[in-house]
Amino acid sequence: IAILLTEAWIYPTSFTGDRGIFGQCQCSICENQCLYLIIRNYRLYIDFTSNYLSGSTTLSTSNWYHIAFVCNYQTRQQILYVNKIQDAIKSNAQAYQGKNGSIQIGSTQVYSTMNFFQGYIDNVALTTRAKSSIEILRDASLMAYYSFDLPNPTVDNGPNGLNATSSNAVTATGRVNEAIHFLGSSSSFFRVYGLYQISYGVANSKPFSIALWINPSSVSSMAIIQMFLSTISSTCETLL
Repeated sequence: IAILLTEAWIYPTSFTGDRGIFGQCQCSICENQCLYLIIRNYRLYIDFTSNYLSGSTTLSTSNWYHIAFVCNYQTRQQILYVNKIQDAIKSNAQAYQGKNGSIQIGSTQVYSTMNFFQGYIDNVALTTRAKSSIEILRDASLMAYYSFDLPNPTVDNGPNGLNATSSNAVTATGRVNEAIHFLGSSSSFFRVYGLYQISYGVANSKPFSIALWINPSSVSSMAIIQMFLSTISSTCETLL
């Protein structure tokens, strides 16, 4: 089993010196008892003190990155991921032995020095099992997944918990389990906030995809999916 899996979205704005992302330190000078995940020389760097792994991807400022670190007792491997791609791997790695000490997000202790992150960190997850590369791919690339199934048709079944609201829409038998039936009026809709990566993708010509089943009762001109730039904006982009 893995002692830990750490995942997060990061948006660094400075790389001056070491930048701490995540850490836990029981003894700052003891081998394998002080964990720090940092950005060092524009790359991810994980160390348990004298037991390190350095990434290969050069990061740049003002970009979102999904990062993950897996430490697995069973396989004796340490693996770094950047944007769902394996970035570095270490075999025959010694296990982390720290058992207490506060978890730090946005700062780490490297021996006697504190290192601080500059930028944004979002959706940090600490899991005490080894996720597969397929699971990490899903976490890094799936923004939201709405099955519309009962008992909670507006709940996001994806990794980000972006639950939605609906108005004048009812649950009906669908192509896969249940579906949402819309009435074809401006007061009948399904709305979700927080899909910032989609607007970022549209504005910066980044790739993204949307997939769904539909069964239209009318084929006249209509919008299926629209994007508003803010909660108070009247300007929208029709995506589909």
